Amino acid sequence: MALEQLRRFTIKPPTEPIDPDRLALTYNPRSDTLLIHLYGKDRPAVTVEAEDGYLAARVDAETEEVIGFQIDAYLTRAVYEYPPLLEIASSAGIAGSRIEEIRARIAPKKAKQAVVSSLLESFLGGGRGLALCGA
Repeated sequence: MALEQLRRFTIKPPTEPIDPDRLALTYNPRSDTLLIHLYGKDRPAVTVEAEDGYLAARVDAETEEVIGFQIDAYLTRAVYEYPPLLEIASSAGIAGSRIEEIRARIAPKKAKQAVVSSLLESFLGGGRGLALCGA
């Protein structure tokens, strides 16, 4: 039996409006993985990894649109590299004391850079964010 070649996806942005009431967050502490389901947990998806090693898009295999995200090393790496990710931790069921412990270890410079990068991206559009000097 021949192995099937891995399919390449042309990842498309979500076509449906994202309703905050349908967002579902699932955190697995054992693997330190956060899943963000944009339209609830009932849509099957494939995982398409980004080059950074911890972020992946969850993609509808038929429409190729993003329907969620998977963040590996969520509390051990991702929130330190992109501090705004910590803001959804409580919605994923992570204890407030753990969140505050992590927040205290995030470098203030990194948090400021992430906010400015997000603001610039909002105004200028584009990719996953803009690199700032010293980031």
